[in-house]
Amino acid sequence: MTATPPRWDNEQLTSDRLTATTQFREERTTEPLDHYLEFYEDAYSVFADVMEASDDLRKLRETAADLLLNKSRQHLCRYVASPPLSEDDLKTLGDCSLAIGALKANPDNIDILMEYILMGLDRERFPWVGEDREPSESERQAAIVSTAAMFAMRKMETFRRGRGKAFEKALKVYLAEECGLTEVKATVISNASQGPQIGEFSGESSVVGGKADIVVRLFDGRLLPIECKVSNSETNSYKRLIHDCGEKAQAWVADLGVANCLPVAALSGCYSLGNLNKAQNMGLTLIWSHDFEPLGTFIESTLAEPSA
Repeated sequence: MTATPPRWDNEQLTSDRLTATTQFREERTTEPLDHYLEFYEDAYSVFADVMEASDDLRKLRETAADLLLNKSRQHLCRYVASPPLSEDDLKTLGDCSLAIGALKANPDNIDILMEYILMGLDRERFPWVGEDREPSESERQAAIVSTAAMFAMRKMETFRRGRGKAFEKALKVYLAEECGLTEVKATVISNASQGPQIGEFSGESSVVGGKADIVVRLFDGRLLPIECKVSNSETNSYKRLIHDCGEKAQAWVADLGVANCLPVAALSGCYSLGNLNKAQNMGLTLIWSHDFEPLGTFIESTLAEPSA
């Protein structure tokens, strides 16, 4: 008989979701304030420098090269706009690289980028620019403080996403050290025979057009694409689990075949019971960041199966 992955009843799902939610709360409440303060202090210093160099933003065009050819200043210049421009936003608008070397080689792009930044200039934070006057000391201070805080918040969000990557890394360590699998280089997978071979796994891979964070080849030859998801609320869990994982899982199974593909969602954070049940009904196997053992037990059970 072919080994089957775990499926959880409401009692077990409730227990695991409560454990995951408690763990999420503990991580957020013990999250070091020092990280935010460090991001804020650095941003405050750099943006104060930007303000001074540009005559309180009134000479952004004239000082464009001085500002955009320094990476720290360039980052804060993107926050002059409202809403702030991401690096990808600015690259797309300017149709050019933001790398310092590339800008030095194509100096015309510096002016183009600054024009797009000025198009989005926040007239509430920097009212004096449009009014062609010097800011008051209170306006200057408020502008520096608010801009630094915006930048620090975005950096904190990036830091938190890094924690999600740490969860993914921990799962890879478990697969290697506890399950005895070998990590191999990721490849594009367009059919069930491609990708890691028996007893192997790879990192982020394209599986018939959809990205999987980890792909495992079970000992019986089946493919196990895994999506690692962190949800910060039960409401958000619909997007993370049903939209991001469930729909992708159904597409994988449709393309690779139900006998060849077993999609898995590895979860951390807050999820509603209804979304967890719906995900299972969509064909997803659920595991949790606080307990990889059920996945390991299932992988080991496929050793008894003949290779496909």
